[in-house]
Amino acid sequence: MATQRDRMEQEAMRFLQKGQTDRAIEKYVAILRDNPRDRRLRQKIADLYFSVGRHKEAENHYRAVARTMSKGGHHRQAATIYEKLLGIKKDDIELKGLYADAQLAAGYPAKAKDTYLGLVEALKKNFPDEAVPFILKLIKLEPGHFPYKVQYAELLEAAAQTNPAYLEWRSLAGESRRLGRTDDRAKFLEFALRLKSDQAEVALEAADARLALGDVNRALRHIRTAYEADVSTPATLDLLGRALERLSLRESARQVWVQLAEVRRAAGDAPGQADALRHALSCGEDDPAIVALLGDADRAAERLNMRLTAQPWAMPVNEVAATAVVRAEIQDRYGFPELARETLGAAGDSLGVQVALAEMLVKTSEHDAAVALLESLRPTGQAAQDISVRIAVIQGRPELESGADLLDELVDEPWGDDDDDLFDDDDLGAGADLGDDLDDDDLEDFEDDLDDDEDLEDDPTDMGESDEEEGDRLSAAGDLAGAMSAYRRVLGADPTNESALMKLGELMSAADDARPAPAPSVASDEDAFDFDDDSAFDFDDDPGFGDLLDTPASAPTPAPVAAPAPARRAASAPSSELADARAWLMVGRADATLAALDEPETLEAGILAARAHCLSGDPRAAVSVLRDVLDEAQESDPRFAEAVFELARCYARRGKVRAARRSLDELDDLDDAAAVPAEDVASLARGLELLGR
Repeated sequence: MATQRDRMEQEAMRFLQKGQTDRAIEKYVAILRDNPRDRRLRQKIADLYFSVGRHKEAENHYRAVARTMSKGGHHRQAATIYEKLLGIKKDDIELKGLYADAQLAAGYPAKAKDTYLGLVEALKKNFPDEAVPFILKLIKLEPGHFPYKVQYAELLEAAAQTNPAYLEWRSLAGESRRLGRTDDRAKFLEFALRLKSDQAEVALEAADARLALGDVNRALRHIRTAYEADVSTPATLDLLGRALERLSLRESARQVWVQLAEVRRAAGDAPGQADALRHALSCGEDDPAIVALLGDADRAAERLNMRLTAQPWAMPVNEVAATAVVRAEIQDRYGFPELARETLGAAGDSLGVQVALAEMLVKTSEHDAAVALLESLRPTGQAAQDISVRIAVIQGRPELESGADLLDELVDEPWGDDDDDLFDDDDLGAGADLGDDLDDDDLEDFEDDLDDDEDLEDDPTDMGESDEEEGDRLSAAGDLAGAMSAYRRVLGADPTNESALMKLGELMSAADDARPAPAPSVASDEDAFDFDDDSAFDFDDDPGFGDLLDTPASAPTPAPVAAPAPARRAASAPSSELADARAWLMVGRADATLAALDEPETLEAGILAARAHCLSGDPRAAVSVLRDVLDEAQESDPRFAEAVFELARCYARRGKVRAARRSLDELDDLDDAAAVPAEDVASLARGLELLGR
């Protein structure tokens, strides 16, 4: 057989020497029939077909050779064959994909990346579904490259894959939040809402992001979506209260906070109730009823947060008991609650050990056993009182009902003269029932108010200019401050006048736009995106709200006026939360530290959160946290210098040498710069010098 093959190959060679390529091909094809796996022979046949212009036959043989090479692990040779094939069919998408796969497998990731990018670019407009597999390969090739993930979501949406696109936009919003990129987070959430507009949870997240950016108008739209889904959701009321405060509608905001306090009281959330009541008090003069309720809520919160192991009388009385309690705490912290219970169970029956065991049972949700253990104890004095309160809390009796009737009266009865809902159209003085306000005259639908204004203009008995008309006139004349004052007078008399409400919000946004541009985002240039195209979340379909996004072209540019600062949620984080955060940070638990701090608002909390982010390898988020708290703080704050120094350290960890040096320069200019140890400043300066080399 081998002799016959040799003879046929020699004949084929003679045909080639005579220039009879077609006859040579016939001989080689005859040999291939008996040896179909001969890759060398098949490639020679493909080359001969290609040389005589028979590209279809050449393509078939080249494809077979490339497949065989890829299966055999000869990826570099396969890439070479695919490159030849692309000389035949340069626009073949499948071939380009196989070529990129071979490049990647052969160890040429940069070349593969370029090929994949070209495929995505070629397909994204008309065949987005076919581009999806290639963008996924790019994400796998560079998992940390954010723009690929954005393009993936765009392709899913363009391919009408609604659910996957929605989930991807939400995922991108979550990642943006972790990176401290609030603007990107807001827009990604709005892209998700574009696909599923009825998602209240996403609407609340978008509202929160828009409020953080100072865009009250868009925040109100998202709040409306959530409000229509459920008027009593705490998060919805919280955001609505904050938005109304930003618009300086303090009486309306006050009533929202009172309603939120009632919702949280009913849910047994005493700390949340107290927080809402503090907001209500910050919106106006102290109301004796609210002050009394706040005292009750604070006492209830103290009872809810009390742990018996923290009480002085519960301290272990001897070394054996103290060792057992500490060991059990460590065992529980590292995820061994059963072992912790065994440790305490073997440590004797002293009061300190028994209450520690009871608290351990509460942690493992064994409430009945914890109550039984506490009831078996026979303490006296303060210990007896504390144990009685703790039993009530464990059994779901936190004693939050005190003042409930009074709170019901504040919510259900008007603060004006009528006894109807607080936001009743006939009496909208100091407060309102938000249900009527937003259900009957939705946040978008204010055409009736505009019609009423037109009727007044036509009324011959109305010889004067209304406050709203004055606001319109002043706004057109460029007197932004005067127009805002006029609209506030309208809302003081009628908090449900949504025409004035939205005009005021529009002017406040315009005032914000007229301010100097904020400092650039901490995101690097390679991670930046251009989201200037707002058409993706255009709300102009909503009646009455289309004009809220942009200032009318005919209106003159308003003069810059400082907008009122947003109301702070609380003056400082509870000391127990800061103590827990410091403790978790000391033992290296960044996740638990951040959970204890929730959303840092004080400098001390911001410093702890920044250190936790750095511990978890995310200095970008640390920078974002510190910038936020420093923007809201006063230089007189004793922690200000420390926070500036911490910001410089975080910039340094990100390799942002110039930004870190600017922060150190700012530290030098502070009056209390000495609060930071000089040797620490010197060490950081030296470190920046080394980084800059």
